[in-house]
Amino acid sequence: MNIYLELTEAFNTGALRAIICSGQAVVLHRLTIMSKDGDWILREDKSSLEHVLSVLDAHGALPT
Repeated sequence: MNIYLELTEAFNTGALRAIICSGQAVVLHRLTIMSKDGDWILREDKSSLEHVLSVLDAHGALPT
């Protein structure tokens, strides 16, 4: 599993909060072999955003 799918799974632990889209969605559907970044569509509520940010922080993906 690649990091984008791992993050999507972590974002959605316990509730649907994020859908992978753009280049990584094309990779997921095996229409290309790679993409350089990840994009997600997020549910528009505070708790979803806080959860996604906490997952990114746990992966060291937020600026300090």
